[in-house]
Amino acid sequence: METLNGFCRRSGELLLPPAEPCHLDPGALWIPEDRSEQATGHRWNAATGSGYCGRPLAGPTSGVLGECAPCRIAWEQAETYRQTIILPRRRTRAASWPYRTLDAFSARADSLEPGDAYTLSGCSERHFVVEATSRRSDSHTVLLVYVTGEDRIAECRIRRDRLVAVERPVLAA
Repeated sequence: METLNGFCRRSGELLLPPAEPCHLDPGALWIPEDRSEQATGHRWNAATGSGYCGRPLAGPTSGVLGECAPCRIAWEQAETYRQTIILPRRRTRAASWPYRTLDAFSARADSLEPGDAYTLSGCSERHFVVEATSRRSDSHTVLLVYVTGEDRIAECRIRRDRLVAVERPVLAA
């Protein structure tokens, strides 16, 4: 009993590791998996899980000297589409969210679908799922989301088994 009481007293001193960041830095450049060329960074494409140029990527890097031209061109085109077409539509949908009938529940991140909204620990923002872009066999789910507080479309990479609070519109019968 004394051990349990001691644990309860010290529980306030325990520190949890920080959560992984939920949004990917839109300006981050990634390095190729083969690491053959470390002077050129690549833009990560959430839809394919590789670079916009098609190269498989290992992860974000810093200190690269340049950016892959095919990645930059394709990323700029995708970003223009997101800002001019997708963003205004998502703003409108998010504004109508409080007036919709919603089903709220907790689920794993890999169960998120386009049209859902979710929140997760470590981030106070509500994320509206635009597209669940990757259901690969790796340990992460990749989503394209609208973040209301930042008023932008962002790419999120979340562990598939991470618990999130989901709000899903109820379809009228």
